[in-house]
Amino acid sequence: MQVLNLIQENLFITQVELKEKMQVSIITVKRLMVDLLKRGVIERQGSSRRGKWFIISQKE
Repeated sequence: MQVLNLIQENLFITQVELKEKMQVSIITVKRLMVDLLKRGVIERQGSSRRGKWFIISQKE
């Protein structure tokens, strides 16, 4: 999944940066991130501005 690859490359990537790299709308990125969070694939640690993403599992 492209979003997971981008997170692996940069744990501090923002949703706006994901939008630009994936060439999709911000709403699409938010929907993808919520889905991955609910399924336990990714986790956010720290604040929304200075936090970073962690990939918990690679299940898609």
